[in-house]
Amino acid sequence: MFSRFKWKQRPTKSSFADGLIDDRDWSKLRFQTRRNDIAKDTYSPNERESLNSLISLLSRHGSFYRKSHIQPPVKPEPLSDADKSSLAATVAALSNSISKESLSTLQVSALIAAFKTSPDVQIPPETLAKLLAQIAAFDRPSDPHLELARIVYAHYYAITSPSFNNTDESASKSIRSDQTYYHTPKHIPALIDYLVVLVRNGQIQDVVHHLANAYVIFTKFYKRLTLALLNVPGSAPLAPEIAQIFAKRQIRVKRSLLSSLLDLASVPSKDPNPHSEDKSSVFDTVSILTSAGLYDLSSDIQTLSRLLQYSIDEKFGQKGKEFLTMFAEIDKNSPDLAQNYSFEQMQNFYVTAIKAVMTFYDSVPILGRTLVRELLELPDKFPDSSQNGFNRATWHTIIQWSIFSASTDSSAWNVLAATLKQMSKSMPPNTDTINSALEIAAKLGHSNALVDQIFSLFHTEVKHTPVLEEPELEENDKENQISFPSLALHLHIQPNVESYAHLIRARLAASNLVGAIEAFEQSRAQFIPWNEDESNNRNALFELLLAITRAEDADPDIVIDWYLAVRSYTQTVSYVCKVALLDLFLKNDQVGNAISVLRSEIPLSDPVPDELAFENDLMVIEFQSTNVLMGKEAGRLLPAEAPDIYMLLENYVHSSDNAFKAWIMYGMIQRHFIPPPESYHAAMERFMALGRADAAMKIFDHIQWEVNAGDDSLRMTEDLYNRLFRALAKLKYEPAIRPLHVALKMDISIDTNIDLMNGIMLAYASTDNKFAADMIWDQIRTAPLPHRANLESFQIMLELHSRFNIGRAVELWRSLPEYDIEPDNKLYASYIKANCYSGYYARALDIAKHMKEDHGLELDAHVLRTLYNWTLLPNRKKDVEAWAQTAAPEIWKELRESGTLREDVIEQDKPPSILTLLTGKSDNDTSDTKKSATKVEKKENDNDNNHTNYDDDFPDLSEYHYVGKDK
Repeated sequence: MFSRFKWKQRPTKSSFADGLIDDRDWSKLRFQTRRNDIAKDTYSPNERESLNSLISLLSRHGSFYRKSHIQPPVKPEPLSDADKSSLAATVAALSNSISKESLSTLQVSALIAAFKTSPDVQIPPETLAKLLAQIAAFDRPSDPHLELARIVYAHYYAITSPSFNNTDESASKSIRSDQTYYHTPKHIPALIDYLVVLVRNGQIQDVVHHLANAYVIFTKFYKRLTLALLNVPGSAPLAPEIAQIFAKRQIRVKRSLLSSLLDLASVPSKDPNPHSEDKSSVFDTVSILTSAGLYDLSSDIQTLSRLLQYSIDEKFGQKGKEFLTMFAEIDKNSPDLAQNYSFEQMQNFYVTAIKAVMTFYDSVPILGRTLVRELLELPDKFPDSSQNGFNRATWHTIIQWSIFSASTDSSAWNVLAATLKQMSKSMPPNTDTINSALEIAAKLGHSNALVDQIFSLFHTEVKHTPVLEEPELEENDKENQISFPSLALHLHIQPNVESYAHLIRARLAASNLVGAIEAFEQSRAQFIPWNEDESNNRNALFELLLAITRAEDADPDIVIDWYLAVRSYTQTVSYVCKVALLDLFLKNDQVGNAISVLRSEIPLSDPVPDELAFENDLMVIEFQSTNVLMGKEAGRLLPAEAPDIYMLLENYVHSSDNAFKAWIMYGMIQRHFIPPPESYHAAMERFMALGRADAAMKIFDHIQWEVNAGDDSLRMTEDLYNRLFRALAKLKYEPAIRPLHVALKMDISIDTNIDLMNGIMLAYASTDNKFAADMIWDQIRTAPLPHRANLESFQIMLELHSRFNIGRAVELWRSLPEYDIEPDNKLYASYIKANCYSGYYARALDIAKHMKEDHGLELDAHVLRTLYNWTLLPNRKKDVEAWAQTAAPEIWKELRESGTLREDVIEQDKPPSILTLLTGKSDNDTSDTKKSATKVEKKENDNDNNHTNYDDDFPDLSEYHYVGKDK
């Protein structure tokens, strides 16, 4: 959506700004995701014919099904000799007909089934080698591809090795045993392809095991292997392992092989988070070889220079200092060093060493001064080849050293001008020259005044009249700097992306955010092509955006504009910026802006429409499959690949009180990530807690779909079913109760217990489904222990029948001794409410009065509050108050002060209750109550925590159905 916005001086607000989420007409928006089914590869006619032939042959023998979760019903029949020949020919035809470089998932599955169906199938080694190359061309980790590679290489080695017979057993041994492998030059291409697959899938130890037990191949093999692995992320740890193999065999290493190993050790990690990347493989490789005496680093200044540069790039300060010391020793102890290298090479060595000094030391060390002095003496040692003087890179390093070693900003400016004059004698300064000065000034934290003064050298004809005060050079400056007299500088050079990058970084380092923003605006006004820069200079824009986002007074509506401005040049932002932006937007409940960032920064291979679709005020989420391979093919991420982003979205879903927005962000999780199985259950409960049972049931439907598809990790548990039924009861969401109950009945992995049955009964009772609740009651009242009805079961049924039939409630109360159940205060409160609901207020008061006498229970606030609030006749309410003031004055006082007592009453007379009409007994007759209160032996396990916590919801009097009469 950002491509539609053209940056102006103050860009318009994003259409997803806060407030628009709830205020705009969401019904006009449309958004939906699509289930990522198995990708339909485009096959050539020959390829499709070969694949279908192979699948048909395997299917006839029951050894292949397109759906991976379906298992063959019986053990496949062994193939006949004719079928084996046909199978070998079909596999060969498939390999030869493949139009793409790599194999699709369906092709891999079919080939695995083919090899497993006939382990001793005869396939030409050329076909096997071609299959290995096609497997290695698949540029993503894949378990099926890894499995097929193991099988194919086992067959290949068994066929081509003279020490093995052509059997499946020998093929298995060739990749699993610790015996010696005998490789010949013809094995190298297939072996390298196989090792590439292993490394891509993180099987470094398998590669090490294979190489360690192989007969010493050739040095050029390792060069070819490292070359093949340079584009395989995560292969760097293999370099020190190879060095260990050489150390164990005491094989000396030449510089060319060491260079290849260092290339391999420098390969980036697969981890998208750069802070977690282990970059020590380079130093481990060198350390292993030098410690074993296989390589003499002290005489190789060229490799030392490379290691120094790597230390600078990756900021390994301690290692860099060690290499600097070795460099200095070589320089000191090798007076004829210049005879072995050219003038250009020696310049480069010294330039790298001086840069290392400026990187790893805060103060000016003697070593740095020595290196600079020897660099300046180089032309005298190369009189023939140094006629043109230093190259531009050397001059830039000298300029940086001048600023690095200056003691004040003023002296730094003066020495810079003098150095530029000397440089102009051999070559004119250019943009990169001024950039080198800006870089070191920004890195060292010089004042913005000095940085601005250096920047002023751009695009102006500057005569050297320093803005800063010009004192005499100090002795330290004279000793360490190239001191030249001042002169007029006529520089006609323009700044570039790097120039403004250094300026922005310098102002950010000085906590001058406004100045950094002004520098960016100035660069845009001069049409600086940030979008054409491929170096790290564009990271300055990410640093600026990060500072704007993390500012204390950051306004999300303004931040989104700056994000659009930066992204118009960079097409994306750094990982840290993505996290900061999402954090800011979600903290301010701006889910629209968060969606914009997610859509732009985590694009899918199968893009979805920009609009959002809603149904019953819930965004439509067509859930994705939990299959990792399918999810990766669709461009979705595992949580570990972007952990901070995933946790921000997950935390928002579980912390937001706005179910509407939480559901939208849950849709974004489904769209961009492959959530772990346990997250589905937690999300389902979260939306229950937010009062959106419809949303929770959509997640439940997806869980059932995945379980039916074979994902057992998502199976429900008894406890989870129980919590869902109770959540539905609390929400009184009738449409979901019956489907959930049916799903439970169909789930053969669930062993129901009394707690779960109570949860089901509570759900039906909450929606006044008396018929269904009675059916559950009939099941549990006759069930054997421990699945028989318990105290909570009675409480649920009392609450239900209090609204329908006081006679049934009385029967339940009288049957308590039959189940050896002793009532507690909660059950008493439910029974009292049932009597009050039918108008038997005097009986309810009498029940409360005899609690202690009948069952040894003390009157508590819950029982007393229930009795008072549900007594609706004025005279009876006064009776309750009078008795409470005498029987429990302290409890009554606390209830009065708490404000939880209700004064609602019904003034008019009402007809007698149904029970009165049937029995002919008035409400004042308490004989039945006395009989029903027969004492039973008290059980010790009546714990409040084991029962449902009912509140004292008071009915709306306009809908109150009074069915009894109190005389």
